[in-house]
Amino acid sequence: MFRLVLCDDNKEFLEYEYDIAQKHLQTLNVDYEIQKYMSGLSILGVDLSNVDLVLLDYEMEGINGFETAKVIGEKYNNVNIAFVTVFYEFSREGYKFDAIRYLVKQEKSFDDDLRECIDKAFRISELKSEQVRLIDFVEKSIPVSLESIAYIQSSGHYQVFYLIEGNSLVCYKKRAKFSDIREELKSSGMFSTIRNGTLVNLKNISSVDKKGFVNLRVSNYRQRLLRLADSYKTSFYSDYMRFLGEKI
Repeated sequence: MFRLVLCDDNKEFLEYEYDIAQKHLQTLNVDYEIQKYMSGLSILGVDLSNVDLVLLDYEMEGINGFETAKVIGEKYNNVNIAFVTVFYEFSREGYKFDAIRYLVKQEKSFDDDLRECIDKAFRISELKSEQVRLIDFVEKSIPVSLESIAYIQSSGHYQVFYLIEGNSLVCYKKRAKFSDIREELKSSGMFSTIRNGTLVNLKNISSVDKKGFVNLRVSNYRQRLLRLADSYKTSFYSDYMRFLGEKI
């Protein structure tokens, strides 16, 4: 199911977007759901945790698109956002919110741009679904997005998974060997060992300093420092450089 949210305070343009999106999603032959809203305030009262793409108008009454995107980003980690506006000059500012596209209403190519934007969000959604594992924790069995794993640490006979949930860091225990967990996650290319019994998610690294501290982003505002052991520096930097290269 591909879930799209459209938000624009111009009802005529909102219906225009809806018509393009609906016809295009029908051609993709996928199940879909499209929700329409006419203000940033109205969209903020909606659960967006399973939404694949939010298309926000920049200029709206109450709070504008960027202000709306800021609140969405603080609450949800993995919602794709694209901006729609008549203002060319705001495009750079829009990418501060990790927008996947910036669409300009008066462009003749708007229809094609919107379809391409949906295609990109759909590809991202497919990749994310491939990176979800059902993990049997001691507490409960839950589907876990690999992107949400900040790091994993050994604790006796258990492996403690530190998961990013919104602006919180929660932990669950799994009874398993560290070597087995490391091998299981190896194929994803997203993890690297920084010391005995500690596996970090390369995607959530914000920096690595000269003293060997790995700075992990564990929410939109919080960071956590973990020490990189000398014996793992060579393999870690190799993994990290490869990961950065693949991102580019």
